[in-house]
Amino acid sequence: ITLGIPLGIFCATRPKFYSFIRPVMDFMQTMPAFVFMIPIIAFFGVGKVAAVLITMIFGGTPVVRFTVLGLKGVPSNVREAAISYGASKWYLLTKIDLPLAMPTIMAGVNQTVLLSLTMVVVASLALHQMQVLPSWIDYNGHMTESRYLFASSDTVDAFLRLIGADLDYVKTGFSYYTAETHIMHLGEAKLGDHLLGTVQILASDEKRAHIFVRIMRGDQVVASVEQMLLHVNMGEGKTCAAASQVLEKLSALTQLHSALPRPDTAGRSVGQRKN
Repeated sequence: ITLGIPLGIFCATRPKFYSFIRPVMDFMQTMPAFVFMIPIIAFFGVGKVAAVLITMIFGGTPVVRFTVLGLKGVPSNVREAAISYGASKWYLLTKIDLPLAMPTIMAGVNQTVLLSLTMVVVASLALHQMQVLPSWIDYNGHMTESRYLFASSDTVDAFLRLIGADLDYVKTGFSYYTAETHIMHLGEAKLGDHLLGTVQILASDEKRAHIFVRIMRGDQVVASVEQMLLHVNMGEGKTCAAASQVLEKLSALTQLHSALPRPDTAGRSVGQRKN
């Protein structure tokens, strides 16, 4: 919003510049989120910088468009009257144009906030990037079944690091163990393909985390892996409640992901027919 409104004002006063960047904004809004997440993550890695950039790209365009629309909608006779009384360009902008355009600009702010919140959720899903290596493929040139599980495992490891259940946490004698796994092969990955692993938390409590992993190639899901993770006291070999700092992060993410639609294939049994 801080960058979008000034950019919208600049575009409203320079039609040629706006005609140049408008196709760029069209492209940014129409492309699926995961498509432009991959090159950004490739350059900046998985983390806060990538999440901020992705959110700005996806959510920033409405406020620019609505600012331009609002300023162009200011009645010309009002502006001409102010100019005839000697109003400066700054006075026109701050006392005439912006106040009259404010309802439209605020509609753009509303849209930007909504899209940004949506993108924050999506960006929080992307945890691990990988490329299909020669050792990952079979005689057909496709990624082998074991490597899908390997890719899922690396993605889940990134998720555990995110919530604080990292190697240092394991050294204290506690960890998350995988109790159940259900993998679905939905596409084919080939040599050299760039893949992105995402995690959606379906449910969690003090001892369990029910997660849904997607292995993405662009905007296509090539495999999904549904898992139930149990928090374990490794010394006693029994489940137990996770540490408070881990539960705090896990609960916050679970609440954030509750706004996402539940995956269609979540909870499916092997051989279950599609509806």
